This record gives sequence, C-alpha cells and structure tokens, in this order.
Amino acid sequence: MNDYDAESVEAHEHGAWEGAAPIYEDHVATLTAKSGQIDIIKDLIDLDSTDRVLDIGCGPGILTAQLGAIASQAVGVDFSANMIAEAQKLHPDLTFEVANVEDLPFPDGSFDAAVVNYCAHHLARPEKAMKEIRRVLSATGRMAIIHPIQSRQPSWGSFAGAVEEVLPPETVPGGFLLNVDQPQIFINLLTNCGFREAECREREKPVTLERLETLLESGWIIAGLHSQPPEVQSRIEAGVRQLAQPFRNSDGSYTFPDVVLAASAKV
Repeated sequence: MNDYDAESVEAHEHGAWEGAAPIYEDHVATLTAKSGQIDIIKDLIDLDSTDRVLDIGCGPGILTAQLGAIASQAVGVDFSANMIAEAQKLHPDLTFEVANVEDLPFPDGSFDAAVVNYCAHHLARPEKAMKEIRRVLSATGRMAIIHPIQSRQPSWGSFAGAVEEVLPPETVPGGFLLNVDQPQIFINLLTNCGFREAECREREKPVTLERLETLLESGWIIAGLHSQPPEVQSRIEAGVRQLAQPFRNSDGSYTFPDVVLAASAKV
C-alpha cells in the first residue's frame, strides 16, 4: 500500500457516487440497504425507541428510514450532494446532511449509535473516519459496521471480476479496506481508534436479484463504463453474465451467497 493515494481514492469515490445517485434506490440498494442489513444491525447493537442513530454514507436514505422506524431519531450523512438530494426527496420527514465522515457537523456526544453499512471500504482514510465517528457518539455509544467481503461476494463480484479482466482495477471504486476479509482487521481498527469491546465475525447474507440487469445497470454507472468503447462494454457484459451464471435460478432470477463481516464496538 506504499502507493496508496487517499486523495485520489476520495475523488474517485465522490464522482462515482454522485453519478450513481439517480439509480441507487432501484438498483444498488438491492445489494446493500434492501438485502437484510437491518436485521444484522439489530443483532449487533441494541437499538430502542430512545436512541439517536447516525447512518454513515447513507446514500438515498433507505437504511436511515429503517433505523428511524426503531430509534427516536435517525440522521443520515453522505459526502455526495446528489445522494442527499435523493434522500431528502424520498424521506422528507428525516434529517440528512452533506458531510464528509472525517469532519462531521455535529457536537461531541450527539448520537447513541452509528451505523457504517457497506461504506467502510469506500473510506479513503478509515482511521480518521472512525475517530470522528467516535467523537460524535455519547459515553454509552455503540458502533455497527457491515462490510462486504469482496472475495466472497459473488453478486457485486460478478461485475467487478468481469471489469478487472478487461480494465485496470482502479476502474471499480474502493478505498483502503476494499479487500479486507479478516475479522481481526476491523477489531484492530476499532480498538486503535479508541473503541472498546470490539467484535467482528462473518455473516451469511444472500442476495437475490430478479434480473441481472439490476447489477449491470448499477455497475455501469458506478464504474463509469458508458465512456468505454462499445467492444470493451460488450466484453464486460459477457463476462458478468458468465460469472453470474452459476447463481442463476430456473425462473431467471439470481441468488448470490454473499458473506459479510459484521463488526460492533462501544465507546
């Protein structure tokens, strides 16, 4: 990681998610906020009707709304203004802020819990981000992280794998934690950032897509593939279909046996 450039990663990530905002709810969210995350989060940290919860990297606010149905307050933050605009349109009763997780616009101790769902691998400087999240948590605050294991995520992996066969790896967005697959790495990260009782383990989280186009359309936007030559796009689409074929059901849908890391910690 000697050549890791955090500023370049941050710029790439920001551009990718600004562009993905219009299609996120109908496409990408099927892989993330709509695929069983809330149940895992409830297992990781006790949430009740008195809690104030912060949703980091909230996108269009789908998970924020699920958290808001449990807690007394749910606030979503995302560094993409386009994502926040979508969130405010979809959930006008909730609070959303355009903010970088490294510099949150909240006083110390503002929240009782924070959730980082499918976002940690997009953070350019994860230690700085985790320390800032800890700052805005109360003395009894809790943290939950759900992190897709790239090597065991055949859903998105079918797309990313096909892209990497044709184009450089940096075409697909991803920060320092992108390829982390060991629970101890998250335990060490949280502990080093001042959290207590950090735990992390693997969880199965299968994803079902009614049509593969859901994956193709979202991937094309996130990776910015519309600008690629037609022959490159054709090769990538063929590669995605080939990699996804083992997970195709008889009715034409796809069920991917994804595995995630589920981490929790206390302030």
